[in-house]
Amino acid sequence: MREKEIMFNSLFERSTRLPNPEYIRPAENNDLNVTDIGVAADNEYTIDVATDPDFSNIVATVNSKTLDLKTVPGVANGSPIYIRSKVDNGIKASGYSTINGTYYTQPGIITLSTPGNFAQINQGNLIAISFTGGSDAVTVELQLSESDTFNTLTSSQVYGINDSIIINSSTLGLTRYYWRIKGINELVYGPWSDFYCFDVILGGEGW
Repeated sequence: MREKEIMFNSLFERSTRLPNPEYIRPAENNDLNVTDIGVAADNEYTIDVATDPDFSNIVATVNSKTLDLKTVPGVANGSPIYIRSKVDNGIKASGYSTINGTYYTQPGIITLSTPGNFAQINQGNLIAISFTGGSDAVTVELQLSESDTFNTLTSSQVYGINDSIIINSSTLGLTRYYWRIKGINELVYGPWSDFYCFDVILGGEGW
């Protein structure tokens, strides 16, 4: 009889409460999303962010299904972070769903330095890539394309933030190339830099 009572109570609880939210975190995005359970408006969701597992120090609260984690006040890069969410549509409410992890700040934007925009590179010469900015980045991604839309890539490589980045132009054709860089902090991606371009030429006055 006790087993039946427990089962009944469990079914009763599920029928009178909304399901707890679940979390979705898209790749290359530092927004945290909870699933839309279909019975509540966006502003009927609550997400709390805290620096302790007891949520005694809540540093951010939003009434939304989406939390922008790129700029959470009071949380330092590499620090523990605790997140909980619930939904209440005024008729039924869910319990809290909680997750925790390490907070990584979004890297700052990168400014390209060399080669300069519209530089001419003699085919066969080495191209030294340099840039500034990218605060909090641990690695950077360099994309090279024959199109300024970067829809089709010639190459895409990830380097350490302090690595020397060298491209051997002998592997490139005699054409114009566009390049851009973004910083990466663990799984958090910074914005793409503005793009530069350079021309690979045969001999002449290039680098």
